Amino acid sequence: LMNLWDDHQEGLYAIRHNRQVVNPSPVFPRGKNLAKKAFPLLYPYGRGGIEANRTVHINFKEHIKWSLRYFNRRLRKHAIFPFFAFGIAQRREALFSARLRMKRQTFEREARLLSTVTKEKLELTRVEEKQKIPISDPAVRLLRRAVQGVMGHVTGSNETRQQMSSQIWSTSVYLGPPALWITINPSGINNPIAQLFADASIVGHEGIHRVVSEPQRRAELIADDPYAAAHFFHFSRWACWDV
Repeated sequence: LMNLWDDHQEGLYAIRHNRQVVNPSPVFPRGKNLAKKAFPLLYPYGRGGIEANRTVHINFKEHIKWSLRYFNRRLRKHAIFPFFAFGIAQRREALFSARLRMKRQTFEREARLLSTVTKEKLELTRVEEKQKIPISDPAVRLLRRAVQGVMGHVTGSNETRQQMSSQIWSTSVYLGPPALWITINPSGINNPIAQLFADASIVGHEGIHRVVSEPQRRAELIADDPYAAAHFFHFSRWACWDV
């Protein structure tokens, strides 16, 4: 932790709850970096944090991709770091989408209508949705459209999944229904390629020189490295598609 101090001397530590919310951006004021201070074990020398001050600017997503592909796998196997990075990416996508919506000419009129939303209106909307009745209040309808519009640009949101489902059905309507349905669900636990992605030590100079035979150990390798599991899934999908 001494590397995080400007004078290279550790100071006093006081851990307590703060009333202020932590800035979702990794860049703190005056050049202080959140990633380096939140993960001192990942950045033991106090350098190399996400979006830290450097001569050549590195894009946030590109830096995260590099971190997840780091050779010793310590960044992608961390219990919090992948969720930390994905959460910031989602916040930025939501804020960018909301910013675009605020620049619309109708935003002031919509904001006045949204200001009339009350707890009683939301409770009435809940009852209407439970009874499968269309929402009667125009302000709540506008609020719902605004939330769906913003979340439609956020990776991993329910609105994004709904858009993907709509694209699948619209493609079937435009091109006709498929003649063959196929489900690709590769098992990473029983596949040696997934073991290779999760554990580079099984590869020698002459190729794969050992395969993990214990089922429990194979399951642990995949569970400890979700990036390797996702990599194997996409690799299998594209391999089947190319063939």
